[in-house]
Amino acid sequence: MRTGALLAWAAAAAVSCTSGSGTIVVGLTTAPGSTVLATATTLRVTVTAPPSVTLAARGSDGRFDAAVSFDAVQDEGVIIVEGLDAGSNVVAVGESPPFPLAAVNAELVIYLAEPVSFASAPLSLDAARTGITVVPVAFGGVLAGGRDSAGSASDELRVYNAFDHTIASGLALAATGSDGTGGQPRSDMAGAAGTSGLVYFFGGNDGSGAATGTLWRFNPTTAPAGAYEDLGSHAELARAGQTMLLDGTETFVITGHPALDLDGETKALTTRSELAAAPAEAAVTAGSDGTPIAIFAGAAGVSRLRAGVVDALTVAGGARTDHAVVALAGGKVAILGGSAAGTPTRAGILLDAATGTSTTVTASLSSVRLHPAVAATARYVVVAGGTDETGAVVSTADILDAATLQQHFIKSLVVPRTGATALALPNQQVLIVGGLDATGQPTAVLELFTPDAPPTAPP
Repeated sequence: MRTGALLAWAAAAAVSCTSGSGTIVVGLTTAPGSTVLATATTLRVTVTAPPSVTLAARGSDGRFDAAVSFDAVQDEGVIIVEGLDAGSNVVAVGESPPFPLAAVNAELVIYLAEPVSFASAPLSLDAARTGITVVPVAFGGVLAGGRDSAGSASDELRVYNAFDHTIASGLALAATGSDGTGGQPRSDMAGAAGTSGLVYFFGGNDGSGAATGTLWRFNPTTAPAGAYEDLGSHAELARAGQTMLLDGTETFVITGHPALDLDGETKALTTRSELAAAPAEAAVTAGSDGTPIAIFAGAAGVSRLRAGVVDALTVAGGARTDHAVVALAGGKVAILGGSAAGTPTRAGILLDAATGTSTTVTASLSSVRLHPAVAATARYVVVAGGTDETGAVVSTADILDAATLQQHFIKSLVVPRTGATALALPNQQVLIVGGLDATGQPTAVLELFTPDAPPTAPP
């Protein structure tokens, strides 16, 4: 079955795709006020499954129009849009998340920016916040709670959708009313999503700044603004600033002292006897057999949790503070930023979670970064902002190779910030959320890292 697509771009950055048996409507968006397409004379539109490439020249009316035809398939693919200037240089790029390119009705929006750059997202948060809990979900991310410039906790929940780059308002945290009343302010919660798509929140600081032990489950797909289930309060296990890791279908590890086990199916929260304490700097990956492996890296060193067994790993320079840990493809984990044995370091560590072997990448970072925001995509690791050894906020981000941690690029942030959170989106962009700016104030600006177009097979 052939699917036809008509693409057009104008000042409003609109694209439409149509077919006889289904319609895929594709919009283009950019950072507010962006002129990234001003020098573009041609759009190159790539469909990856089945592969096809279509070129569209800018018309006399300033618009781009192209007819794109491809076979409707059930396999997942992406749509990549590139803006080319008169010299065929790529001046703008963006891609969709993977989705079935079938004969169905669908709508999506592709965000275009200069390749390998940071630019403002189309929308910002309603209010400046830091200490936001950011939970990746299949379609983007859930942004929950945080604290404002006065240090007051927020009950706001927002959902960033990578398929259309909108921000939807969810019910206030643990709201008891369908209109959002009865919300409970929180900052610095632990949060994660299970394979079911349900999102779990534990602990965090309440409106008075006290650590809590509340456990909530949020369903982001319940119309119109999601729904909560209160899974109980565990004051004896109260904590804030910790991490929740998915280590099974619907089971989680929560860091802290003591470490906790959460079973989403039974709704049980228990202490983990084999893991008396776990630092918040942690990530989970999978071995070759699919078994989840959690890696924890703190001031005391690096430890591993696999199939209920905890062992200490010998990792040179792995004892760190003010750093980040991120899972990579192929069962690897990276340890980046912070201080090693009290000395700020630029070295990165690439760790094989299954074997426990590690490689130190000297000068992986361009500068010292304490409290950086770190996220990994298929090709890159983004290490954004942080503070240097003098306490100054770093205004740049290092873009590293995801396989080697070698530095590829150094790019400027829209808002220099420290203590932010980076979220890898399903379209290979990275969303930077929250943190404190150079004046020590929270920021409402969301910014997106946009990579260069991925290598694609010729049609």
